[in-house]
Amino acid sequence: MLIRGLKVPLLCEFCFSFCVASWESYKEVHPSLGLPSSNLEASDPFHLTSFALALLLAFRLDASYSRYMEARSLWGDVVCDARNLMRQAQGYSGNEESLQLLLRWTSAFCKVLMWHVREHCDLESELQDVLLPSEVEVLMQQEQHKPNFVLSVLTQIVHSMPAAEGQKLALDATLTKFQKAVGTCERMVKTPIPRSYTRHTSRFLVIWLAFLPFTLWRACHWAMVPAAVLIAFLLLGVEEIGVQIEEPFGILPLENLCDIVHANAKEMLNTRYQVDQIVQNSSTSRSQSVPQMHSNGSHH
Repeated sequence: MLIRGLKVPLLCEFCFSFCVASWESYKEVHPSLGLPSSNLEASDPFHLTSFALALLLAFRLDASYSRYMEARSLWGDVVCDARNLMRQAQGYSGNEESLQLLLRWTSAFCKVLMWHVREHCDLESELQDVLLPSEVEVLMQQEQHKPNFVLSVLTQIVHSMPAAEGQKLALDATLTKFQKAVGTCERMVKTPIPRSYTRHTSRFLVIWLAFLPFTLWRACHWAMVPAAVLIAFLLLGVEEIGVQIEEPFGILPLENLCDIVHANAKEMLNTRYQVDQIVQNSSTSRSQSVPQMHSNGSHH
């Protein structure tokens, strides 16, 4: 993927380097023509700007990587909060229908949030295995803010559950974390790295690479062509990586994270009977004889 994105600029660098090498070779073969040399005699300005270019690329990559790690940490929290919400609902709710409803819409929230932060995502097909057909139809009719709609549904589910008030407040606190995650995702999508910074870095890099063959000919001769292409690949690769991870939601495996939440929801629903059975057996065993620990010390 990285090499495919660099084909055109690398080809341009190769052609330009080849032209410079051909010109210099032709001039050396025909010195009587008095052709001007394309070799840069004073390379100090070129070397001085190399340090500035390195700083620009480093800052560019660091800013993009910070956004990538923030997005990955954010979605990690979303998965953990989804598991926490489903775990709490499994323990607090005694109503099977309410629990199934909350598990479905918790899985749907992750799918909707993924759709909300991506440009190309078929939400309706993503929800086919998560919600009921009637629920998918209602959700797809919402044209404004689908994540808020899903959170409103989850809020109503929580407050309609047959649970204590304190337990409902705990569930609602987890929904508040979901709301905060939506806001953070929107901030990252709507506030990218300033375009003036990225454009200046790209222009600086292109100009620097354009002058690179003129400084390498004297030392490398025809080896200058592959050397220039290799250096261009390394530097353009850093720039391209920064571009790709600047928008992290497009490259993070969000589908896998959503599938994990959906699988956890199914697992919790399927194992609820076993969990209740363990607790009931434990309660029954308390009425029976329980081994007690005795101290070996003497009593005075």
